[in-house]
Amino acid sequence: MLGKVSGTSLDCSPVSGLVWANNIYPNSSGTLTFDLSAPNHNVSVSNASFEFVEILNQNMQAIFIMFLNELVTAYPFIKILGINSSPESTYHFEAAPDFNGNYLLYSQNGDFESDPITLTLKAALSNPIDDLYPHLGGESLPPQMSIHTCGLHEILA
Repeated sequence: MLGKVSGTSLDCSPVSGLVWANNIYPNSSGTLTFDLSAPNHNVSVSNASFEFVEILNQNMQAIFIMFLNELVTAYPFIKILGINSSPESTYHFEAAPDFNGNYLLYSQNGDFESDPITLTLKAALSNPIDDLYPHLGGESLPPQMSIHTCGLHEILA
């Protein structure tokens, strides 16, 4: 298990996640299921989910941003640049559109200290009609998508 070791490098490869921003969600409500592991914060949850309502015909970028807002509200130790962290502060992930019009949750190497977080988005175990996960990506979307950061990225003044 990765742990917090201040001032040392961490043997870790960050993994980012892609959302097809222009996919349109065809239902009025939906649920996004996830696992979250943050060993330095004693957090390990499986098959958690957030439900969203009044999302008919919204694009997946808007719905994913709603998910990220819910995530940092429920787990405030997670810092996402563009959601709950400013460019002048430390952050684990960066949320931003890419050059192809998609939306990415970039992970960081963690140059300041080791604070690993793994977020796994996945297909719902029940009620596939309201499952948001299949709408995040294209036809090649795997049954789950893990996004892993190796720690906090520190912005030095």
